[in-house]
Amino acid sequence: MPAVWFAPKLRRDYLYHKSPQDAWGISNVVAGRPLPEELTKENLPALERGCANLVHHIKVASYYGVPVVVSINRFTPDTDPEVALVREKAMEAGALGAYPITVWADGGEGAVELAEAVVAACEKPSDFQLLYPDNISIKEKIETLAKRVYNADGVVYEPWPNEKLSNLRNWDLADSLFVWRRLTFPLAMTPV
Repeated sequence: MPAVWFAPKLRRDYLYHKSPQDAWGISNVVAGRPLPEELTKENLPALERGCANLVHHIKVASYYGVPVVVSINRFTPDTDPEVALVREKAMEAGALGAYPITVWADGGEGAVELAEAVVAACEKPSDFQLLYPDNISIKEKIETLAKRVYNADGVVYEPWPNEKLSNLRNWDLADSLFVWRRLTFPLAMTPV
């Protein structure tokens, strides 16, 4: 399938920041270095700000009409109030449940409650739906993804993506399966 490139016009709201420090007001994590001291201590206000990303992911998952279950990786330094806050934010956002897991230390036993919750969620009725109908244009599909998933204000097309889209229409491929390939930037980062 041909690749089509475009640049979303991102909102400068709570989801998009230049660095984790900008997003949550705490230090950056650098691979291969010890965590900064401020990240090893309980900081509920920073954690609450960081939960905006979790809330957005739950919102996006809910667009598909299926129950959402959240897994919370609980590590040794994580405090009970931190785990409770993440659970609370997940439930407020519409998750069916949010379950701490310790598989890193306990193997499968560390995720039994989560596994049971996932099975229960799978047994619930759902109203699965795609994010957009198949019969809309590729540009409308891109716009829907950009706005609903990435909180973009819109999409700006450079000349060569427009050419690629025209080629898809000319080759009668405009109604083919559309695969979204995003860059490696998480929702909490602004692409550079």
